[in-house]
Amino acid sequence: MKKYRLLCPWQRILSVVLLVIFLHAGQAFAEGKTPSEKPVLLRIGYLPVLAQLPLIVSYDRDRFSYQNVRVELTGFKSSTALEAAFRVKAVDIAYLPIPTIFAMRAEGINVLMGNSLHQGGSSLVTASPEKEKKSSATVYGIPGLTSSEFLIIYSSLSRAGLSYGDDFKVVAVQLDSSIEELKQGHVDGLFLPEPYPTMASLQLSDKVQLSQLAVGDVEIPQAALAFNSNLVTNSNNGGLLEWLGSIERACRFLEEDIQNYGGAQTILTQQLYFGFEPALIRQSFSNRHLSPRFSSEKVALSALEEIFEKMISLKLLQKSVNANDMLLDPYLLQ
Repeated sequence: MKKYRLLCPWQRILSVVLLVIFLHAGQAFAEGKTPSEKPVLLRIGYLPVLAQLPLIVSYDRDRFSYQNVRVELTGFKSSTALEAAFRVKAVDIAYLPIPTIFAMRAEGINVLMGNSLHQGGSSLVTASPEKEKKSSATVYGIPGLTSSEFLIIYSSLSRAGLSYGDDFKVVAVQLDSSIEELKQGHVDGLFLPEPYPTMASLQLSDKVQLSQLAVGDVEIPQAALAFNSNLVTNSNNGGLLEWLGSIERACRFLEEDIQNYGGAQTILTQQLYFGFEPALIRQSFSNRHLSPRFSSEKVALSALEEIFEKMISLKLLQKSVNANDMLLDPYLLQ
């Protein structure tokens, strides 16, 4: 009769450990991952403006179902703070104005440009005509000199025959203090992303009027996803692709929610991250020609070249940039 030798306790423990490792490796292989592959960490910064809704909607809806990615979402109060965080690599991804991305690239910062997620969404609010002006030039508050709002308002007013410097000027204003700047008469108008223009029209209803520039002006690509190039070259590309897919779904969800339900779900979601009162966002969404329209689209090279030429003419760039070299092609990540 054949005798079987019992395993000692340490041998039994070792056998169990080896079995667990084997099963884990088999599961990872079945999922297309190697056992050593870890989820990529994406540190994403955002601003409290409606154009950035895809970032928070993606996070809010998908963060518990990610397989290859972990997301850390950080809110910033100003464009300057978000841009600074990206420059020093405190965040890996941000949705930035295309002129800002050009300016950083020209300065030697390794930034790659992804898709644009919206069109429109920036509105003009101006003081009523009866307001006494202190100078001949109308002063507009904008997010910054490398903002899309600057290029848009410059192009629109120039085509109307107005001269920059003589008839109108621009100054950079902080989002959270912009309405007070208008109220105190430090600026004659604001051209900012929603919902700040709608907020100004509600708070100063008897002193200002809300309007929109020509459709052609606001439908040019205004912003794009900006990626730290080290993130793309050194990370698990499967995780980055998974997140990009989540962003595309978020854009589709936003359009359906706004068009079919007045943004009911989005209004609740933004309150967790932006902190705006539901009535304000509801009002902004109700003016569909003022609120942004969401779709994840690759920015056409011709549009980038047009933006680049405008920046050169306004002396916002002193160095040439090859737009084609800075475009992130998601197909190359597969």
